[in-house]
Amino acid sequence: MKLYKYTAVNENSLSSLTHSHLWFADPRSFNDPFDVNIDPCYDNLLQEIKSIEIIIKELDEKIKELDEEIKELEAVNPKINLLNIRLELNKLKEKPTDIKIQKEKLTDIKIQKEKLTDIKIRIIDEQKDQKFYDTIGVLSLSKENSQSKTLMWSHYGDSHRGIALEFDTEIDTNFFKNPIEVEYSEASHVEWGKNLEKIVKERAPHLSDSDVALTFFAIFLVKSTQWKYEQEVRLIKADIKNNKRLFEYRPECLTGIYFGLNTTEEHKKMIQTIIQLKDLTNAVQFYQAEKVPNAFTLNYKKISIED
Repeated sequence: MKLYKYTAVNENSLSSLTHSHLWFADPRSFNDPFDVNIDPCYDNLLQEIKSIEIIIKELDEKIKELDEEIKELEAVNPKINLLNIRLELNKLKEKPTDIKIQKEKLTDIKIQKEKLTDIKIRIIDEQKDQKFYDTIGVLSLSKENSQSKTLMWSHYGDSHRGIALEFDTEIDTNFFKNPIEVEYSEASHVEWGKNLEKIVKERAPHLSDSDVALTFFAIFLVKSTQWKYEQEVRLIKADIKNNKRLFEYRPECLTGIYFGLNTTEEHKKMIQTIIQLKDLTNAVQFYQAEKVPNAFTLNYKKISIED
C-alpha cells in the first residue's frame, strides 16, 4: 500500500527527510477542534435495554395473568380441565427463545453498559487533566495522491509550495504497523454499538475484543464528513515518553517525492541533494505537479535529478 505525507518545506521537514524519521503529533495540535475530542456514548445500548425490559415485562405480565386465570378457574371448579392453559403457561416459562433468552441478553447488555460507563469516565477524566494526550502520538497520512488532491496541497502542502512524500508501507511493515483508516461521520460523538464495533474491528483488526481498546480507537477513528477529502490513514502510538515523537523509518520505503505547483527551485535542489547524499536516487522517483488545461485538477510529471 502507498501512503502520502503532505508537508511544507522547512527546517523540520528537511531534517526529517535527512534522518528518515516522521513526527507523531500530539492530538492537542490537530487543526480540527472536534478531532480526538469525541464523547463516547451508548444511546443505542440504552434503547436496547429499554426494548428488552418492555419485552420481559410483557412476558412476566402474561405469565402472571395465566397463573391468576388458572387459580380463578380452579377455585370455581377444582376438576376443570386446564390442559391448554397450563401448556401455554409452561411454554412461556420454559421456552428458551422467550423470556429466558431476553433476560440473559439484558444481563449481557447491562454489563457492557457498565464497562463503557467506566471507560467513558476514565477517558473524560484523562482528557481533562491532559494525561490522556501526553502518551499519544498520531501520524496522519493520506491513502491517495490523486490528481484531484488540490485541497491537500492547499491545506497541508503550504499552498502548493511544499511536497508530498510517497511511502511504500510493504517495505517497512514495522514502522507502518497497523494503519487505521479514518471513518467519516455526520455525528459528533462515538455511538458505540455493533456498527461502530464492526468498523473498528475491520479497520483495526490487530485490536483485541477489549471494550477499552475498541472504544479508545473509536475516538481516534471518527471525524466529520467535512474532512472526507483527506482519505486519512493514521498510525497511532500510545507509548510516547518525554515527548519524544520522532520515529525512524527505513529510508528505502520512501519511493516518491512530489513537488507542488509553487515549490521553489531552491527547495527542489535541496531535496534532491538530500536524496543523492542518502544514496536513494534509484529508489526515489521525483514528480512535478502541473495544472491540467480547462480542468480543476493536476497532472504529475516524472522528472529526473537533472531536470
